[in-house]
Amino acid sequence: MKLKTKVLFLLTLLIIFLFSSIFNSRFSKNIITNNNYIEFNEKNQTQIKQTGFWNLTGSIFIDDSDPNYNWSKTASENDWCSGSGNWTDPYVIENVTIDGQGSDYCIEIKDSNTYFIIRNCSLYNSGSSPFDAGIKLDTVDNGKIINNNCSDNNRNGIYLDHSDNNTLSGNTASNNFYRGISLYYSDINTLSGNIADNNVIGIWLGYNNNNKLSGNIANNNDYGIRLDYGNNNTLSGNNASNNKINDGIGLYFSDNNTISGNTVNNNSIGIFLGNSNNNTISGNTANNNNVGIYLYYCFNNTLSGNFMNFCGISLYGSLAEVASHSIDNTNLVNNKLVYYYVNETGLESSDFTDAGQIILINCNNLIISELDGSCIHLYYCVNNTLSENNASDNNCHGIYLDNSDNNTLSGNTASNNGVGIYLIYSDNNTLSGNNANNNDWYGIYLLSGHNNTFSGNTINNNSNGITLDSTSNNNKIFLNHFINNEINAEDNGINNTWDNGFIGNYWDDYDGVDANDDGIGDTPYIISGTAVSHDNFPIWTDGDDIAPVITIIFPLLDGVFGLDAPNYNLSIDELNLDTIWYTLDGGGTNYTITGLTGTFNQTAWGALSEGSVTIRFYANDTAGNIGFIDVEVLIEFPEDVDGLPIISFGNYYILFMFITILSFIILEKRKKK
Repeated sequence: MKLKTKVLFLLTLLIIFLFSSIFNSRFSKNIITNNNYIEFNEKNQTQIKQTGFWNLTGSIFIDDSDPNYNWSKTASENDWCSGSGNWTDPYVIENVTIDGQGSDYCIEIKDSNTYFIIRNCSLYNSGSSPFDAGIKLDTVDNGKIINNNCSDNNRNGIYLDHSDNNTLSGNTASNNFYRGISLYYSDINTLSGNIADNNVIGIWLGYNNNNKLSGNIANNNDYGIRLDYGNNNTLSGNNASNNKINDGIGLYFSDNNTISGNTVNNNSIGIFLGNSNNNTISGNTANNNNVGIYLYYCFNNTLSGNFMNFCGISLYGSLAEVASHSIDNTNLVNNKLVYYYVNETGLESSDFTDAGQIILINCNNLIISELDGSCIHLYYCVNNTLSENNASDNNCHGIYLDNSDNNTLSGNTASNNGVGIYLIYSDNNTLSGNNANNNDWYGIYLLSGHNNTFSGNTINNNSNGITLDSTSNNNKIFLNHFINNEINAEDNGINNTWDNGFIGNYWDDYDGVDANDDGIGDTPYIISGTAVSHDNFPIWTDGDDIAPVITIIFPLLDGVFGLDAPNYNLSIDELNLDTIWYTLDGGGTNYTITGLTGTFNQTAWGALSEGSVTIRFYANDTAGNIGFIDVEVLIEFPEDVDGLPIISFGNYYILFMFITILSFIILEKRKKK
């Protein structure tokens, strides 16, 4: 045979091998992907004899404890039943259509631990009584219910009662009177790839343990998937969405369950836990629900890595119950974290259901810090500390205290709200170092509040800077900065003081002088309002001595970046802004920027080493005041395993083919020699 012919022949064989391998790989993959709910051994199906299609009248009843109705007799007398009942040759009922005509069931299996399969059947109109079902298993083990349609006018599409170790996969159980799939006192069952839509409850488990639910769809029901008194069950990868009246997934009096990787969108409540403890809720997607995750009188649950868009988290119970949960790494996008804290007095929170609020009711001695973007509301709360929170850009009040005394608010930002900080019937609180800027109505509003202290706050660009109503008495206001408000301050109360006896506040519209240059105006500043109050020691400055206030919107703290320089996004509170710059190396090199958004210098970024990097932004004003702020991020460089390039699976075939042909040519040449 000539060399060219041999090479062509070998090349043809390799191409056939290549494509057959790829075809087999993809074909196998498609089987796994599209039939991942089928858990019985497919190779054994060659031993199941084929049947026709059967349209039966009446019901199928098998009672393996009764010789007149057992599997053996049924299989011997009916063409629609085959098999011998062992693992390699299970009994099979398939391709059967039954109109139950209002009877108790279409197919009922009772008192059986024999291996069997019910497959590809259509079962409907079984009836509307509580235990009616298209398929009913009563004290049955080792069954497989596969690819059946148990929809339309059954009380339950599929019903398992005291039945263990069964597999339900690929079934449709929709448009039934009550439940699509029901499990009652049934353990160690596997439900995967089933569809249970448009029922009252899509999938229900009552008094069940150690069941696995994966890849099921339960949409457009009142309840999507519900567990009552169920323990140690696993729900993963299910979709329970558009269940408007109640929950996507609901656990009631159910402990030690795992809820992970599920999708629960567009429900009244995405995931609900009532009196359920020690559960793990992780990696779920809960978008566009009224409430994403709601825990009601629960202990010791763990929430992590859940993604929620346009909804939030609600906790309802005693303070001890609320504090017992672990909530970490939960991603909240376009919404705020929503807490309802209620103690044993039974105070209702139904009036405080607006998404975008953190609501604390009857809570004492808490530290609430570094929350971003949420309204924070306290009702009947004492001795709490709110610090370094950002309660901005909300339609509600930024920070709101109602009948809440002896709380400390420091370093918070409450900007771009209706009211920045609102106190009503709240006494003996201390507010210091807060920013209440750019609010539509009031920076700070006090209604019937007494003996509160406001110091060191920045109150800029509001319609009214600070207002004290006629029932607000004996409050102290000093060392605050009032700039560019339409009305800086209004006092309609009694015995409120606007200085501490030595120093008052800074007023941008103060028209007095400081002849002795001691930093205090020589004449009082008159406060608007019926009280005719005065700031006797107004702060005087010869010019701007307030540094620009910088806020880093992006990058976020502990953000992780690679080789490409990331973007930045800033906001700066300064009327006389001059220059903005940043440094990446602790001040060694400064990079001047002309806007509030942009990209870091790529050359400088590329010179950085892996690990923690502190980025510092600076801004100065025309008076020479310099403000700065830091954010710490991480740099991680991608690496291939052992420093080697990654070769795709297909490239290995090409490499193998090339080496084989080259070797063959070399051998042929040696033979000729």
